[in-house]
Amino acid sequence: MTAYTNFVEDFPSRCMAVLQMAKQKARLSGKEVTLSLMAASAGLLIPFERLNPDANLPHPSRNVEIFPEHAKRLEDLMTEKFLGSKLHPEKESDWLSGNLKSLITTPEAWGNPDSWPELNEAKVMTKDKTVGSVLKILRNALAHSNIYTKGNPIKLIIFISIYEEKGEIKKAFFVSASPSEFLNFLEKWFKFLEDHKISLTDAKHLL
Repeated sequence: MTAYTNFVEDFPSRCMAVLQMAKQKARLSGKEVTLSLMAASAGLLIPFERLNPDANLPHPSRNVEIFPEHAKRLEDLMTEKFLGSKLHPEKESDWLSGNLKSLITTPEAWGNPDSWPELNEAKVMTKDKTVGSVLKILRNALAHSNIYTKGNPIKLIIFISIYEEKGEIKKAFFVSASPSEFLNFLEKWFKFLEDHKISLTDAKHLL
């Protein structure tokens, strides 16, 4: 196995290759959601953390400095509207988004999406939702394991970004998509990262 030359283009492209090899078998065996979350936990989280222009502290890898063109492309992408972007070329969507007042409605319903009225009343994602807002929710959900599913078989994957103060949930934003929609989004994300090859200027930092 060859070494990863970088974690912002080479590693995600390998995640994409594994995803392509495994997705048909995953669908046939009912493990499509498992595969998608595995791919997202590595292939979305790692490059986003390393290139995120809004991070409070620069990543120790210094990838924003080493790969400035990649960082700038991500920064520009994050300001675009999600619907119609490279991550979701269609102008219409079945993705849902909204806020949750609480993840607890009754003690017995802890963490049960069926008990969240805001999710049951959620509307399709609006046209003013930016790529950045979606990516940040996905990032926070993946990093803090705030991921839920609904339906049997699974109809929705729900990603929640929680903001707490003194141990209490103050805000909770969510986005959700069907397994096939989320898988399609991941493939677009990997394609976005792969489309811009490492330049010779960037490559010298890898030597």
